[in-house]
Amino acid sequence: KETLQKSYLGRNDITRKALSPLKSMQQKLTDLSFIEPRAAPVATLIGSAIDRIPARGQIDGTQLLMLQGLVGLLSDTNALVAYAQEILDGRSHDAILDLITQTSPIITADSQQQESLAVAAAAPAIQTGTKLLDSHGLW
Repeated sequence: KETLQKSYLGRNDITRKALSPLKSMQQKLTDLSFIEPRAAPVATLIGSAIDRIPARGQIDGTQLLMLQGLVGLLSDTNALVAYAQEILDGRSHDAILDLITQTSPIITADSQQQESLAVAAAAPAIQTGTKLLDSHGLW
């Protein structure tokens, strides 16, 4: 949520410096994947998103929208767990990123009061019989 507010809210473009928190999260999730199997697909999802970003220049347009949606997804634990499970069940990282791009609004300063992005609304319902592992603040 802090990354969303500091680096993405109200922005029409960003620099590659804004990718630093995502890279850090990716590494932490990779390191934690032996504890929680759904952490590995999330780390790969972040890597896939970063790989879609051009190597130089400002990040704007569709790439910025994708990153805003991804960071919004990362801030919503329930949606994140649901998407991670979908990846484990065979849905591709690209399909998830494409869905994020299609369902995410452009984030403006006026939308700071929103608790979650449209991505959370697009997340599949988690079955009531599924027990979620508490993140204990890890993600």
